[in-house]
This record gives sequence, structure tokens and C-alpha cells, in this order.
Amino acid sequence: MKSLNMAVIGCGNIANYAHLPNLLKTGQKLVATCDIVEEKAKQAAEKFKADRFYTDYRKVLELKDLDAVIIATPPDTHKEIAVDAVRTNKHVFLEKPLAANLEDAYEIYSQWKRSNVKFAVGFCLRHHGMFKYAKELVENNTVGEPVALWRIAIGTAIGVLPPMGWLTDRERSGGMVVENSIHMIDAFRWFAGDIASALAQYKTERIGINIEDNAYIVFTHRNNAFSSILQSWTATHTHESWGIVGKQGTVSVKGYVLGTMEVSSRSRGLEEVKIEEDPIVMYEKEMEDFVKSILEDKPVFATPLEGLKAMEAAVAAEKSSKEGKLIKLPLIDY
Repeated sequence: MKSLNMAVIGCGNIANYAHLPNLLKTGQKLVATCDIVEEKAKQAAEKFKADRFYTDYRKVLELKDLDAVIIATPPDTHKEIAVDAVRTNKHVFLEKPLAANLEDAYEIYSQWKRSNVKFAVGFCLRHHGMFKYAKELVENNTVGEPVALWRIAIGTAIGVLPPMGWLTDRERSGGMVVENSIHMIDAFRWFAGDIASALAQYKTERIGINIEDNAYIVFTHRNNAFSSILQSWTATHTHESWGIVGKQGTVSVKGYVLGTMEVSSRSRGLEEVKIEEDPIVMYEKEMEDFVKSILEDKPVFATPLEGLKAMEAAVAAEKSSKEGKLIKLPLIDY
């Protein structure tokens, strides 16, 4: 199979944990790394055997032998880098969210829509075994058409607010819901279809940050299903679950990407389903999918339109909290 010449822009945690090693696992050629912190770019280049490293992403896009880029920078930088990458006819894998705000997200979408490049947004849950199985249960009518969906995310992996400085700056990250809850918003859309309205309450309990650290959101989907997210970054221990109540059955998970999965339906009793999958696997699969979409000219798993619609729902939730009322979608014209 032909391989691609690829570069990674942004050499932080997610790039080193997932995207750089997975790029090599798929047999692609890493021609460059890039980060505004030179030492990060250099260390990544040395560790993952890139040909060169840069601190200016524009120099990466000028490379004649470059086919595709992985963008893993903070959300506020996504628009400039992604739009420039598309303009230079490079295929793009962009970490979620599409951008830090709806205007930038729409500009990325508009630029992509006028192009012929493959552009995937990193909604990795679509490749996780439990989420794929839940999607299958919806489609094969074991669970059937969703009626109610939920996600409870109390605390984080270590029970405290994530430490990254940019994450707690609304202009840079977009906030907790845009940067983090967006994963489940996309999953809800994947399971139940487009979102028609949002009703939400946000709170900021910690001093010194300008993002919400507690949020409760109820979405109504166009098929009249409703989905809810309760998320807190101020809890002192973790508690997580998610699931789908459908017209024919129910699937629930005690946990998130690790945990106990239970399935029941009107034709069978309650069963425990074991899908024990290291979270790194979903990142491997999404990179394989992205590469395959380029080499075989197939659709990507999540386009900028999917990213824009998830972003729009998140922004509608924030708007609902600010204005104290139900917000109907769409907010923009596609």
C-alpha cells in the first residue's frame, strides 16, 4: 500500500500519546514536526524520527513532499492553521473541537467545502468499541431509535481541574463544553441525529478561571429524542456513566471508555457485555480511517460539517445558559 508523507503540527500531550506513534503504526512517513516551543518540536522529531522540525507551521505547509497534516494545537489556533492547510491543498486531520468559537468553525467548514481535500475531525469515540457497539444496537433495532440519551461526567480522571493553562481560558479553549463535552455531543448526534434545541445551566465555581466548570445541558433532537450532559470539573472524586434508552431496548455503561456495559431489550433480559479496550485503540483506528480515506478516496469518519454541527450545539447550550431560555437550532446557515 502506498504511504503518505505527513507532518504533525502541535507536539503536546495528545500528539505524543496518540497521533505521532499511530501515524508510524499505520506505515506513514513523518516528514516534519512543528511546535511554537522549539524543544517540543525537536524532541518529537528525534523520538519519532521525523526528517525535520519547525516552530512555524507555514514552513511545514511549504514542503513540496507533504501530503497531509495532523493539527493538534489549542482550539484558538485551529482556524488559521486548518484554513491555510486546506488552501495549500493538504489533507487535514484536526483534533476536536473544530475551533474555539462558532465563527472560526464556520470559516474552516466553508474553506473545506470549497476544496477537494480529505478533512477529518478527531471525534475518536466513533472508533471506540463500546460506542461502535452502541451504534450497532441502535441500527439493528436491539435498542432501536433513541428516546433518551445521557452522559454523567463528575470529576476528571484525577478528580481535579485539568492543569493546562490554555484550557481554562475561554478565548483559547472555548470552555469545558466546547473543548471536552463536544465528544459526547458528537456521539449523541451520531446515535440520534441532528439537534433541534438546547436548554442549559452553566456555573463557574473555581476562582481565577473564565470558563464554566459545571454544566447541565438538555438537547432535543429532530426525532424528538432528548439527550443530557451533566459535567463537573470541581468534584472531589469521579463518577461516570452514559447510555441510550431506545424504543426497543437500553444500553448503559458504568464508566466512559472503560467500565461495565449492560444491554437489555424487549425480547431478551439484561446482559453484561464485555468490551475491554485500551483507549489508545480508538486513536489508532481513527488514524487508520483517516489514512484509508485518502489512499482509497473514501469519505472520512467525521467531516468539518459534523464538527460544525457539534460546535453549534455547544454554542447553543452556552447561549441558553446566558439568556436563561431554550435556544433553537440552527444558529447559522450551512
